[in-house]
Amino acid sequence: GAFLAGWGFGLGLLGFGIFWIRISLNEFGNLPPLAAHLLTLLFILAMALYYGLAGWLVRALGAGGTNRLRQEPRRVGLAGPLLILPGVWVLLEWLRGWLFTGFPWLALGYTQVDGPLGGLAPVAGVYGVSLAVVFSGGLLWVAVRAPGRGRWIALASLLGLWSAGAGLRQAEWTQAAGAPLRASIVQANIQPSMKWDPQALVPVLQAHLELTRERLENSDLIVWPETAVPAFLDEVRDGLIEPLTRTAREESAAIVLGITYREIGAGRYYNGLLSIGT
Repeated sequence: GAFLAGWGFGLGLLGFGIFWIRISLNEFGNLPPLAAHLLTLLFILAMALYYGLAGWLVRALGAGGTNRLRQEPRRVGLAGPLLILPGVWVLLEWLRGWLFTGFPWLALGYTQVDGPLGGLAPVAGVYGVSLAVVFSGGLLWVAVRAPGRGRWIALASLLGLWSAGAGLRQAEWTQAAGAPLRASIVQANIQPSMKWDPQALVPVLQAHLELTRERLENSDLIVWPETAVPAFLDEVRDGLIEPLTRTAREESAAIVLGITYREIGAGRYYNGLLSIGT
């Protein structure tokens, strides 16, 4: 039952969070729609197993204790909500981030980008923020279930944790050094379904080049989108990259762009980031 509860949570989280992968498989991976839907579903079912395992481990390590609760209804165990659940949750988030090539998306810590606990991120990283979120859930559970003074201690601890996170948001973690950097981000309005059409290569590149020329004189750095160049680096090096590099250097600017590249002999392909100019 604990496994199914965790797995069900994972299905909901990932079902809403990564269902759009089917679009990449279908429109850009050239898979038939049925195959794209099935692969996405299988991926969601598999990744949700981490949450099922979390539920099983929390129960197996003693967080359940239903018989004990029946015999001692006023006693509330603290190890489960405050130690076992946060520890198991973050351990499996971390494991999911690197095991079998890794899938670190949708870590709970990302929910606090605009939240109070986001202030912990520069100190503890995303997994530290995840730990704080789950620990907050444990404190809320204790506040609801614990009698008397324990309830108020849990609420005070929760308030203290969130106040600390909010307070750390006010810290200045970086300081300006040197002259200001003038940066521009350009992104042409290219339809995703059109982007990888070989006939659209020249119009796509022209659109980004025009936007870049407008900003070169007033920018130290110009950033293009991910895979802004829908071709391999070796295919456009002479016709696009080398001339654009010379132009950027003449204007004392740097251009960072997304492009795919390949190791022809090894048969490996990469989604790359390229910096040219200064």
